[in-house]
Formats: sequence, structure tokens, C-alpha cells
Amino acid sequence: MSLLISIRQKLHRFFLKRKISKQSYAHKTINLSEAKSISILFDADQQAEADQIISWANELKKSGKDVQLLAYLPYKLKEYTPPYPYFTNKSINWLFFPVSEQVEQFTNNRCDILCCLFIKENLTLESIAAMSNAQFRVGKFSEGKTYCFDFMINLDKNASVAELIPQMKHFLNKIKLRRNVSTI
Repeated sequence: MSLLISIRQKLHRFFLKRKISKQSYAHKTINLSEAKSISILFDADQQAEADQIISWANELKKSGKDVQLLAYLPYKLKEYTPPYPYFTNKSINWLFFPVSEQVEQFTNNRCDILCCLFIKENLTLESIAAMSNAQFRVGKFSEGKTYCFDFMINLDKNASVAELIPQMKHFLNKIKLRRNVSTI
């Protein structure tokens, strides 16, 4: 890793911590059956993985959930326009922060669950997750990423999105919420 990239990453983390400290979002645990709105943030670099994510999003829509998608494409494809909102490297500033109206709308959207379906470390996607107005943010386990995820799923080092989606479904369905019930 070059010295310049290392400096940019350290500056990114510094400014992200400052942004997060100014937030006042209330996070709480919620399971899949009680969620009404779900946002999905993903890396669409691999078309096969993007297709699996779209398939799950359609499944969620059929079950009555309001689903919002946002994808990161490193570069815009000339021959193909994705059927979902996306941003590219052109929408990322020098400190790896996204500067796009679509990203701002996505982070400001109040949703029950944010599903982060990316496997590799990506400072830009992690910053979107950290700044999200979601009540419950779920993603792949990565040491020290509690600032952007409320719940992390531990997978093998070489796992794929195809393995993350069923695990995410499983754990989001297993969450049991306790309610204070008063009796007379």
C-alpha cells in the first residue's frame, strides 16, 4: 500500500469519526418479520452477485417489504445500465467519501434494516453504512467495524455474497425481540 493511500485512509477514518459523533440516530434490534422497510447496500462489480442480491430484493418485495437498493459500480458500463440506483468512482472524493445525491438520499432514508452485502473492505460503502439512518445495520464480520454495523455475520475468509445472503436471512429471522408486557 502506498504512503499516499495510507494517509488518505487515515484521514477518511478521522473525518468519519467526526461525522458519526454528530449523529443522533437511534439504533435498535429488529427482526426480518417485523421490518417494514429494508435498504440493501452492495458492490455490483460482479454481475452474478448483483443478480443474487436483486433476486433476494424481489423476494423481500413480494413478502410486502419496502426495499431500497444502492449499488457501487467502480466504473460506469457503457453497454449496460443497471436497473437499480448506483454510484461510481466518479462520485467518490479524494478521502473515499461518496458525493452523490443518490447516496445522500439513501443515507437519509429512515429504514428498519440496512443489509450490507459486500464482502471485501470498502471504505466508501462502510462510510455509507455508518452514516445510514437505518435502525439496524447488518453486514459481514470484520474486526473493528462496529462503527458501521450493529450486527455482524462471521464468514470464512473466502466467502461470497452467495454465502452471506442465506446467513443474513437466517440470523435476521432468528432474532427474538423481547417486549415489556404489563399485566393487570
